[in-house]
Amino acid sequence: MDTSLLEYIEQEIIPRYSSFDKAHREDHARTVIARALEMGRSYEIDEDMLLAAAAFHDLGLAVDRKTHHLESGRMIREEGRLREWFSEEQIETIAQAAEDHRASSKTAPRSIYGRLVAEADRLIVPETIIRRTIQYGMSHYPGLDREGHWQRTLEHLNEKYARGGYLHLLIPGSPNEEPLERLRNMIEDTAGLRKIFDRMFDEESSETPVVIRLAVPGDVEAVGRLLEQVLKVHHEGRPDLFRPEGKKYSDQELLDIFADPETPVFVYDKGGSVLGYAFCALQYASSGSLNPITTLYVDDICVDEATRREHIGKALFDKVKEYAVSQGCHNITLHVWECNPEAMAFYKAMGMSVQFTSMEIICQ
Repeated sequence: MDTSLLEYIEQEIIPRYSSFDKAHREDHARTVIARALEMGRSYEIDEDMLLAAAAFHDLGLAVDRKTHHLESGRMIREEGRLREWFSEEQIETIAQAAEDHRASSKTAPRSIYGRLVAEADRLIVPETIIRRTIQYGMSHYPGLDREGHWQRTLEHLNEKYARGGYLHLLIPGSPNEEPLERLRNMIEDTAGLRKIFDRMFDEESSETPVVIRLAVPGDVEAVGRLLEQVLKVHHEGRPDLFRPEGKKYSDQELLDIFADPETPVFVYDKGGSVLGYAFCALQYASSGSLNPITTLYVDDICVDEATRREHIGKALFDKVKEYAVSQGCHNITLHVWECNPEAMAFYKAMGMSVQFTSMEIICQ
């Protein structure tokens, strides 16, 4: 991948997303880029072209939401700097990929680049989709009452995501297959969906206090639930290493970690609900060949899958940095699995860079 193109996109393209709605800010652009590149590994493609198409795909929101895909294509064709890396023919393919990414399109994308960007843009996390539907309705239809918002939410979910809806997956074996099936089952369970809607509508309707604090014994259950979500991601990426179910820590082990000042665990508490955590550990250089520095190692950061893209991860990471400075740490380190490109994109966005590379060879 051309590093100068990557630098251009990081410095000049992704920042343009900062003024968009919650669901389409910088983290969304980085997620689509990471997912598109990950799926693209299975195809013979030009990674730089895919990177550009994914980076530009939603920029048209700055002009008009309904035609943003077409506006994005226009912006690509008019962006003079892209000619530093691409031919006119390549730029046209990139523009078409951006134009073809919209889920409501009645025609299939014209190239593999369009299919990959469209599929990457369909980040299907059932509860997140339901919450985003409610948020959009509250922002754009403030005159509706609770029942009006419920009907609008139900209609949108059925029109787009239900069996027979207009959303179709475009890549065989897409990571969206299983969560889309779960979402469709939730939509068919109208009574259960109404309970989820009421809870989320209440949360979005009130000014709920938020605090990032150290974990306490009462957080064991909530943190354990989030740990299960992390295990699921790791199992999907490396089923040869991670079990489909299990506990990283027992309840007693969590209590011991919470109580140890050397292993602080920060939780994102919104109105009494723990929506994310950051497990940390202070490490001290002891080798005679190393300078005597203190490092804050981040063992794990997780945000509840139902509340992602709300900058909770950034808030937790900012808290971690604040704590590291208060403890006189020289640096912050962490490990990221190669099978988790979204996490890698997030940490790079937080300003982290590669310290060393861990390698393996499978013997069996």
